[in-house]
Amino acid sequence: MRTITLYDSTLRDGNHALKHAITQEQIENYAKLAQDAGVDIIEVGHGNGLGGSSLQVGTALLSDTQMIESAKKYLSTTRLAALVLPGFASLKREVSDAISSGVDIFRVGVHCSEVSLSIGYADYIKSAGKELYVSLMMSHMLAPEALLEQALLAQSYGADGLFLFDSAGYMTPSMVHERVSLLVQNLSIPVAFHAHNNMGLAVANTLESLAAGASLADGCSRGFGAGAGNAPLEIVAALCEREGYRCKAGLQGLLALAEYVEKGIATELPHSDMLSILSGLYGVFSGFKPHVARAAQEMQVEPGAILQELGAQRVIAGQEDMIMRVAKQIKERR
Repeated sequence: MRTITLYDSTLRDGNHALKHAITQEQIENYAKLAQDAGVDIIEVGHGNGLGGSSLQVGTALLSDTQMIESAKKYLSTTRLAALVLPGFASLKREVSDAISSGVDIFRVGVHCSEVSLSIGYADYIKSAGKELYVSLMMSHMLAPEALLEQALLAQSYGADGLFLFDSAGYMTPSMVHERVSLLVQNLSIPVAFHAHNNMGLAVANTLESLAAGASLADGCSRGFGAGAGNAPLEIVAALCEREGYRCKAGLQGLLALAEYVEKGIATELPHSDMLSILSGLYGVFSGFKPHVARAAQEMQVEPGAILQELGAQRVIAGQEDMIMRVAKQIKERR
């Protein structure tokens, strides 16, 4: 029976859904429950990771250090992770502070064709004796063979694991299987898949990734994440049990986490609304949803038209300034 590591992104991806206003009490309560449940890894922070708090993508209620330390003090066997996006997090400030605050695992996220941007972070994190995962974001935008080239680079930089991010919720199970199986066959490090639920396929895609050989399941309690949300971790774990995979975390503990998210954290649970579906259809980063809605209202244009144009221009995470520019262009054309 294959053991699956559960990677819980609720306290980071779910911060998107809260407009980065998660509180210290919510982090502490969640960390306690995650430790009790036996979750392998929890990730905490601003939705855009270390150093992400800004006027451009959203100001966080708490600093990176406050969020990390609030979770860390309640964890013993559960490991603590943080997301690093080059351009937001600096090595000497945010990453160094996170190391000092007790982060065990750093997940460095780069656009799927730009793994070379991770090399400086990889060297720094590995030299500090910390675990390093590299995440290929918007991974639907590259063919499987091109993804493998990038993944091999990440492995050569010392990555301890490789994540494929379906940042737009664009992929289908067949796309997931083709990509994950190719990586598993050609890498010597674990492979994982981070799903978004824009097209209602987050659970199916996560299970397909496991069938293709992935050894980590990434999700959020109650699916609480950006846009239409992520794969609900409690459902993934329940289905793992049915499919013959072993998870260290107990299902009752995961259900308690899900209940806490619904009653103690979420103001509204993510769902596949019009913008989320169109975002997935056009392959646009899920985190753009609130920015697109705001630009559409300000410019008095259809949000779907903005998403379609963003997809056509292959705009990626970190290019939030393009949203208003595209909205203005659409208004001028009309």
